[in-house]
Amino acid sequence: MLNDPETLSNLEDAAGLKFIPSSEYDAMRVEIDEGPSRLAELREKIAQSTQEAEAKRTEVSTLLPQFEKLASESNLGLDKWCGACKWEHTSCDDRLAYVTKTYQRTEVLAKIEIMQKSPSCKNE
Repeated sequence: MLNDPETLSNLEDAAGLKFIPSSEYDAMRVEIDEGPSRLAELREKIAQSTQEAEAKRTEVSTLLPQFEKLASESNLGLDKWCGACKWEHTSCDDRLAYVTKTYQRTEVLAKIEIMQKSPSCKNE
């Protein structure tokens, strides 16, 4: 009688329960039982990724002063970037952010392009 879908539906409604096949229940139980070990694996991956990110941040922080020194001493004129002055309806820094995001340019390349096209963005 429980194989009849209508009888099963009426029984589920009356009992306020949902009956599932034992194979489906076993699959759910296996997934639940494996949860803690899966969670431990993911936490380990997160910890490893966090350590890698911190190592990269440290590496970048040691190279940044050297980069800034080279950029300011170069013939590119990056040390003359005005940044805060107004360019049309926005600032040059906002324009820089737009160009880097829209055209996938690096900040250095975008500054060079902007200063070439708009000499007013260059402090003399």
